[in-house]
Amino acid sequence: INDVANFTFAGESGMREMQDIMSRLRENPPMEIAGKKVVRFADIKESVALDPATGEKTPIDLPRSNVLIFNLEDGFRAIVRPSGTEPKLKCYLVAVAPTREEAVKATEQLKAAATAMIKG
Repeated sequence: INDVANFTFAGESGMREMQDIMSRLRENPPMEIAGKKVVRFADIKESVALDPATGEKTPIDLPRSNVLIFNLEDGFRAIVRPSGTEPKLKCYLVAVAPTREEAVKATEQLKAAATAMIKG
C-alpha cells in the first residue's frame, strides 16, 4: 500500500520550521520508524546513503534534491520532502504485508510514526 501524509506550515515561520525539520532529520535520522529498523538512509541533497548497521556511506548518483529516503526492514519505506508548490512537507509511505487489510493497518502505523517524526 502506498500513502501520503501531508504536514502544512503557515507563513515565513512555517518555511523556517520546515527547513529545521529537514535539517534535524538529515543530521539525526531515526534508526527505527513504526517499529521497523531503518536499513538504509539516503540523503539525496547530500548525495550519500548510509547503512545504519555498519555506518558505511556510499555515494548516490542522482540529481541533488531536498529528499530523505528511509528504507525500512520488510520492504517498508518512508520518503520525506518539502512540497515544491505549497508550504508543506510530504511523507510518502510504503507498507508491504500478506493481505490488504494488514498493509492498510501497517500504513496507518507508518502515518502515526511519520507524524511523531515530523513533529519531533
